[in-house]
Amino acid sequence: MVDSFDAAEFGDTVVTPIRLGAETWETMRRASERTGVPIATVRRWRQQSRVRSRHTGDGNVEVLSSDIDKRAGAYRAPQRQRRSLTQGPMPTSPPDAVILPLDSWQRLLNQLGNIHEAGQELAGARERAARAETEALFLRERLAELRSELERMRRIPGPPTSTVPTAESTPITLPGPQPRYRRLLALVRRWWS
Repeated sequence: MVDSFDAAEFGDTVVTPIRLGAETWETMRRASERTGVPIATVRRWRQQSRVRSRHTGDGNVEVLSSDIDKRAGAYRAPQRQRRSLTQGPMPTSPPDAVILPLDSWQRLLNQLGNIHEAGQELAGARERAARAETEALFLRERLAELRSELERMRRIPGPPTSTVPTAESTPITLPGPQPRYRRLLALVRRWWS
């Protein structure tokens, strides 16, 4: 089908196109554009020897148009069937419906999930704040009670002491309210820790 000759002065083989009857050759890109078949499919057919092909002198590859037409008819028939099965009457949507791309919808759902999670964290924080406020109120009341008890203990008179200081006398400590004060102080320390 292809007539080639050696061009001795150029040192390479030159392919000359020959037209056999109604058979015509065309580039794979042109065949793809003409038939609507993806060029990757045309290349695969050529690699699998499902269509006849040849190399031209300028480095291009041409395929036989009649082979491409036969393959393209068989290629498009199942696609037409699939489209007709998947495409039916369009469902009617309510007038207030909004059509969104899938990635926008996913982004929207992620944002809603984040908002929900933030709301749950906020509710937990409010609950903890309410508990802390209740505990602070209780501690303020308890502190006021302890202060009033401390004042009351300070007012209780201790044992009589000597009013005349002497040089050899040592400082006198009051045994009365001190042990109670220490117990009260220990109680407060335990409460705060």
